[in-house]
Amino acid sequence: LKAVAKKNRRSPVTFLWAEGGSQSALEDSLGGFGGYPTLAALSAEKKRYARMNEAFDITHISSFIVGVLTGKGTSAVNAFGAIATVEEWDGKDGELPEEEPLDAYDEVELDGTTF
Repeated sequence: LKAVAKKNRRSPVTFLWAEGGSQSALEDSLGGFGGYPTLAALSAEKKRYARMNEAFDITHISSFIVGVLTGKGTSAVNAFGAIATVEEWDGKDGELPEEEPLDAYDEVELDGTTF
């Protein structure tokens, strides 16, 4: 997104990023996303939006932006979902929870049978 934002810095476009699922009310108001990554363009003033259904790369994102700026592929919405307040991302990947290792001699239950 940084490369596309730099390429379109003179356009009336503002870019933001949100973790998938962290803005569920907004996602729902746009018909749900159904997969990530997803790119959406919103105009609160015009109550219109567009979702990109192409490959997530510089070429397709740039083409999507041009299409949105010329009014192609937008849909009306009554109201956008509320923006949730979330904890700021620290720029690091999440950490997996610690799990107790499975000992080779532990009993394991599978389909009601203990092994």
